[in-house]
Amino acid sequence: MAPSPEQDKLAQDYRNRVALNLSNLSASISKAGDTYDVAKQIPGVSQDTLTEFRRVIDEAKTFYKTADKETADTIASKRDTLELKMQQFVDRTQTDVKDKKKQEEQKKEEKKKEEVENQTFDPLRFTKNLTSTMYNVAFWLLLLILALWGGSISSNHAINESLSMRLYYFIFGSILFPISFMFATWRWMTGEAQKGKYHAFLAPLFQVPNYWWIHVFFWPFTYKAAIQPQPVTFVPVPQITPENLLPE
Repeated sequence: MAPSPEQDKLAQDYRNRVALNLSNLSASISKAGDTYDVAKQIPGVSQDTLTEFRRVIDEAKTFYKTADKETADTIASKRDTLELKMQQFVDRTQTDVKDKKKQEEQKKEEKKKEEVENQTFDPLRFTKNLTSTMYNVAFWLLLLILALWGGSISSNHAINESLSMRLYYFIFGSILFPISFMFATWRWMTGEAQKGKYHAFLAPLFQVPNYWWIHVFFWPFTYKAAIQPQPVTFVPVPQITPENLLPE
């Protein structure tokens, strides 16, 4: 049975509505892209705000590729959602700019306040700053001492290794000094031979005497070689008798 003229008219009206909604969605996507490009040029807009709206635009573009298979109401709903999120994006960019300006104004006020305070001597503030500086210096100094100590433990324990390996143990023993202390404690508890023996103050890299300038400028890295006992060879002594003393 052929459709009636009324049905044909309704079908044509629906197709026209789908096409109109698709056109409106395309225009909204283009408008959203332009809005995003403008917002990127505005100082103070956070990266999170831009990234979130960029994701919204990408989702709308993905939907538009297959939107001709959707109903007119679904297309219109998607376009309304995009318009709403675009308005929210504009509002959020304005909020970001205002917050950025407030932060800058606060920093300027704090800087002015600090400048005024620095112009007048305050014993309490001076003591507080001095104490804070001393704590920081003491912390980093202690950390440096522990690191060098850990490198010294590792490098001195590797006294029988090559020069490059001793240097390697010193560097990584300093970086990983907690592990150096753990291994040293384990060697001490197990009674390993020559436990805790130091051949050089930091790392046994240069054997003395070599060159006097090495000993002067690199004394923390110089060491004395241990005296190795030499094997003794016993030579038999011939027995002396009166017959041996007489000339032949």
